[in-house]
Amino acid sequence: MKLYYAKPSPYARRDRVLLRERGLVSRVDEIDTAPWDSPAELLAVSPTSKVPALVLDDGTTLTESALEAVAPLPPAPSYAHIVLGVGLGYLDFRVSSIDWRSGQPGLAQWCAAFAQRDAMRATAPD
Repeated sequence: MKLYYAKPSPYARRDRVLLRERGLVSRVDEIDTAPWDSPAELLAVSPTSKVPALVLDDGTTLTESALEAVAPLPPAPSYAHIVLGVGLGYLDFRVSSIDWRSGQPGLAQWCAAFAQRDAMRATAPD
């Protein structure tokens, strides 16, 4: 399988975290791409140049949140936890001037701990 992704994309990161949490990352070739440049390789599998795009071994391409159906999570961490952790990480990455932590100390503590998971560290945008 191949997963086309862009590092800044929180949707792609969500799927990359999901692959790691399910122990499936060794079965997928991750291809970092720049969808805004509409590279030919990505357009061949995702005509709208959307990422993430997962190409299955049979050639079927799944986009958007389809990876959740392929690799459902056990109870912990839940899909909702991954989405929350990735979303807050994206907020820090793109809008670091917003100090959401001071008003939400419990959430900030949870986020700091969740960010230390191997899957979150391995997929952090630069």
